[in-house]
Amino acid sequence: MAAQNSAGWGPNSSVTSATPLGVPDTPRGLDAVPGNAQVVLNWGAPSYTGPGTITYRLFRDQVMVWSGTAISYTDSGLINGQEYSYQVAAGNSVGWGLNTTSIAATPIAPLVPPGVPTGLHIVEGDGRLTLNWTAPSQPGSSPITSYKLYRGTVSGSLTFLTNVTSISYTDTGVTKGQTYFYKVSAVNSAGEGALSAEAEGKAEDNPPPVVLLEQWPLLIVILMTAIVVAICALIVRNAKKKAARIAQGFTDCPRCGAEVPPQATNCPKCSAYIRGPR
Repeated sequence: MAAQNSAGWGPNSSVTSATPLGVPDTPRGLDAVPGNAQVVLNWGAPSYTGPGTITYRLFRDQVMVWSGTAISYTDSGLINGQEYSYQVAAGNSVGWGLNTTSIAATPIAPLVPPGVPTGLHIVEGDGRLTLNWTAPSQPGSSPITSYKLYRGTVSGSLTFLTNVTSISYTDTGVTKGQTYFYKVSAVNSAGEGALSAEAEGKAEDNPPPVVLLEQWPLLIVILMTAIVVAICALIVRNAKKKAARIAQGFTDCPRCGAEVPPQATNCPKCSAYIRGPR
């Protein structure tokens, strides 16, 4: 800088420097990571921060939801499956800079595999083992699609056997007299759940005894009672029928036992005299 009067210009002043002060630049690298009912947001400080302490404002769907000095924020209490839009702006002692470009994020429910199947039970048969179990009380984040069965001949040392979609399975690939150990797990879109408690069974050489064989005495009594009831009913029915025929004038031939009509004097079968004039 120099000064001037009627005599002319004086010498220049000494050199000094100054930096213009202004609002911060836009924050850099805004990023949104969706989670379960929340979105985690991160960003970087502006290239130019200006004077004073940098403060940030976070906007969700153009409404400010947070203000502070941190460069990250977890926006919680959101609705899973609903899309949200975010922007962030930086401010200093001069004022507020421009908002960042908006980014979208949609919270999602966590993927959870099914719980543990319960009640694994084995019915031993002739060269087969039938397994039954109950579905988990907690199916996880999505419906159960299948079950995985594991089998081994040593307890605690099982390998994958097969996939099934029902809650029962008949294993026919067994050796008679050999003991087998089993576990089962449930599967959904999130993956495989924990294994059930172990159950064991042995394929029999012959079918197990029929329980009804132990109840033969009772079955015989029931059968005989039914036969007696049927016979009595038949006797009563025939007696009623005969009484009705007698009331109508029919009689039985004393020689051959054939039924004789009311007006007949001789048996129609053996011609024996029954009634009336000779």
